[in-house]
Amino acid sequence: MVCVRRNVYIIATSDTRNTLIRGPIRQWLKDHDVPAYWSAVNRGWFVRDERMPDLRAELEHAGYSVRGASR
Repeated sequence: MVCVRRNVYIIATSDTRNTLIRGPIRQWLKDHDVPAYWSAVNRGWFVRDERMPDLRAELEHAGYSVRGASR
């Protein structure tokens, strides 16, 4: 059995309302109806700060390795 490690990085930005998330989570966000918008400049997804604690827990439960600092 091959174990695929899926890393997700949470990056604090200067934006006071959104947090940047990088990683292969496009389909996961869509499947779980999480509103997020893609930033081509930052190469990641912006998600509202108030969703981050729950989102981090759900990603870890889904088998993602969540790294980085949360606010």
